Amino acid sequence: MSPFGAGPAVPGRKPPSELIATFLAAGLSWSELQRRLDAEPDPAWLQFALRIGAGIPVHHSPEIPSQSFSASVEAARAYLARVRTACLRPGEDWLSRRDGAAQAPARPPVSQPIYFIAVGAGARPANIVYVGQTSSTTGRFDNGHVAATRLNDPSYDGRPKRVHMCEVQVRIDEDTWVNIEFLRAGKALLTQLEAQLILQLDPVFNAPRTKDPRAGAFVVLHDNAQRLHPLDGMYLDPAGLQPLAT
Repeated sequence: MSPFGAGPAVPGRKPPSELIATFLAAGLSWSELQRRLDAEPDPAWLQFALRIGAGIPVHHSPEIPSQSFSASVEAARAYLARVRTACLRPGEDWLSRRDGAAQAPARPPVSQPIYFIAVGAGARPANIVYVGQTSSTTGRFDNGHVAATRLNDPSYDGRPKRVHMCEVQVRIDEDTWVNIEFLRAGKALLTQLEAQLILQLDPVFNAPRTKDPRAGAFVVLHDNAQRLHPLDGMYLDPAGLQPLAT
């Protein structure tokens, strides 16, 4: 089930599913799996879901490992090649149920291509001050980060400051989601998502964005308490980030 194994039940609708898990459960063919991964998502269904990490203190941010999105894409493609070799006999298109997911290799680490820098506000939800992509082949925070530097402003003294890494899933049809690194259009979608988040959240440390003509996909922000928040217009529900401890 997806996004992230949770979500409210909707009468009369199938529960959401994750594309690759559906293939491994013999729910679709290999050729159909490839077609869906290679296709541009239909704008009529396009949504994003973010699983927001618990948060790492900004002063520990240089310890965050490098997370190149291109490397995640390559790892996803290599994984699919291993799945085909392990789970399908030559010439087969459908997975035998008896072979199923038990034959599949372990999935690679999940990409976390979006991050928030947030500042605590006492008992209130944290304020997101920066949205970025973890696209660097070196540590994003190794040599300092302009947003982290700006947090030295005395107005932020005494307030907890954290980096939240985010996993991203994309809705590609009525009831199917998939992690963004598996999609051929993943990089373009990631750029679109970042622009939309900056436009809607207006973080103080990001350069202002103008209206993106592709805007329309809304974002679901998924917190650590396993609750989903469908946010029409990408408004950040205060429950989308847990308050930071003072």
